[in-house]
Amino acid sequence: PEGSVRPEPGSQKVQAWPSDAKARSSHALAASNCPPPRPVVAPHKVALIGEEDFSKSCYSAQVNRIRVMVYWTIEEPDSAGRVSRPIRISTMVVVLGTIVLSLLAMILETMPELDDVPESVWKTIEIGTSIVFTIEYILRLWVCDMYGLSMITWALRGINLCDLLSIVPFYSELLVNNSNFRWLRVLRIMRLFKLSRYSQGVKIMTCALSNSLSALYILFFLIAVGIII
Repeated sequence: PEGSVRPEPGSQKVQAWPSDAKARSSHALAASNCPPPRPVVAPHKVALIGEEDFSKSCYSAQVNRIRVMVYWTIEEPDSAGRVSRPIRISTMVVVLGTIVLSLLAMILETMPELDDVPESVWKTIEIGTSIVFTIEYILRLWVCDMYGLSMITWALRGINLCDLLSIVPFYSELLVNNSNFRWLRVLRIMRLFKLSRYSQGVKIMTCALSNSLSALYILFFLIAVGIII
């Protein structure tokens, strides 16, 4: 009961028992010498929550601060990081607009109704969008090791391979002016996968497919066997 006294274990002394619920909880913890419970944090978020340790970095402290801002702007645009929301949203809109413009130009360029459009228009759009994608890829490569991920591991990820392949046609035509390499233009369709970085629905679908690869392999094998038989 409230206001009553309870003896501590191993002692003849008595102590008033607090009437407030919060005070009783603190009193019980102190009496049992138990530390207060600590919040549970997911292991993969510990590095993002704590202060960054750049003691092994080859960059200066000022450059590392810039890298942190770039990371939260282009790698985690949906997260409440170190960069203000307007900057993150503006960057996302620019990249998304460039992706959509590139895909539209790629489709419209093949339409017979637009044969009268000068080739310089499509070339200008291709140069502009490729420059934006190149800058984005270089910046993401520059900050990919901010939280323990190596450049090789980052570059071999599926979405990053798509980013690299999407700009290969532009530089192949720029460096090798040969019509035999025009077939590489089909790789520009890889830019469609860049949308998955900014779409939550596509992220969920990609995650579900990656978690079901073993079942899909078995399904494709059974379909192949059925076709052969």
